[in-house]
Amino acid sequence: MLRVVVALAVVGFGLPAHADEHGGTPFDRGRIALGVALGSQAVVGYRYFIGGGSVGYYVLDGLEVELGGALYFGDGPSIRAATGGVRYVAQPLVGKWPVVPYGGVFSNRWFIGDPYDDVATIGARAGVIYLSGRILVGIGIAYAHVVSDCVQNCDQVYPDALLGFTF
Repeated sequence: MLRVVVALAVVGFGLPAHADEHGGTPFDRGRIALGVALGSQAVVGYRYFIGGGSVGYYVLDGLEVELGGALYFGDGPSIRAATGGVRYVAQPLVGKWPVVPYGGVFSNRWFIGDPYDDVATIGARAGVIYLSGRILVGIGIAYAHVVSDCVQNCDQVYPDALLGFTF
């Protein structure tokens, strides 16, 4: 399952990650993160286009609490998804390293139309974020385990990608 979070993005490399002109970072306490998810995936034998969004709030420097949702558009049964998670970004390293590591945990629930049962997962993710001015580019890996009834393919490992613009 490939997920790409897309906001406005332009990529520039070679400079260390740094704080904005006001001395803060996108990961400071009180900052809000908005995400838009777009993608395509095969589920229960049908191809879907996925659109969704999320909102995160940094409750402490580097510590984000996030909630999101997605709708799956396709010819198969209706699918809606809800997600929640906590992510820590090593905010003290902004300006000291070219990339900033992150790690987190999450839970997903897919509400699937008849005749299928809903699916719930828990998981973890880790990676690095490159920050250049207002541009964020991140790459990592995610692992999800199905905690609802599962017959096969109960574990997934997939890329965790992030493109973002801070303001």
